[in-house]
Amino acid sequence: MTQSVRSIKRKVCAIIGEVLGRDPQQIDESSVLRDLGVGELDLAEILTYVERKLHIVFPDHDEGTRKTHTVGRLTKRILACHRKTHGRLRC
Repeated sequence: MTQSVRSIKRKVCAIIGEVLGRDPQQIDESSVLRDLGVGELDLAEILTYVERKLHIVFPDHDEGTRKTHTVGRLTKRILACHRKTHGRLRC
């Protein structure tokens, strides 16, 4: 099943909300992860959920993803990884 960019963005916000116990509607691309209360362990849990739900694997050497500061930048890195794994996305 081909996923759209919009559906992946919604899933990322939903995953962040689930991990943090927050309403995903209150999370958007401009949200700063630290301001949301995301620590290193939370980010590891978020990335694990993303890998499972989107069927992708982040490279072990991908420090950029772990040093991302906003939901939007994290989503862009997830989308790039998704494209490498599954090919082109619908808009």
